[in-house]
Amino acid sequence: MRGDLVVLDEAHYLADEDRGHVWEEAIILTPPRIRLLLLSATIGNADEFAAWIEEVRGSSLWRRDATGARPVPLRAAFLLPDKRLLPLLNEAGRFNPEIEQMGERWSGTTRATITWHRRY
Repeated sequence: MRGDLVVLDEAHYLADEDRGHVWEEAIILTPPRIRLLLLSATIGNADEFAAWIEEVRGSSLWRRDATGARPVPLRAAFLLPDKRLLPLLNEAGRFNPEIEQMGERWSGTTRATITWHRRY
């Protein structure tokens, strides 16, 4: 059986220090006869990225830039043990204090510990 297409979702992970090499190797090692479809909503240097792919694959690239609002807006949420969802951020765009309070009650941790986990 022959494959005709490889789809790489979240292609911007190429820039990720820990797992980017997997995307890079997939792009480089996929045989030239197989087409690649790379998906990402957050590639900041798309022109440079496209030029690199053309160089390593030896073929031209077709790129489509989506413009306008997302068809489905992204909303970050926190799933509670009782299966309710709380918005991760409040109206001011700050971490939802209700979630932070729950975390402190559940584990006895301090705000600094929760903040550290949220950033790393």
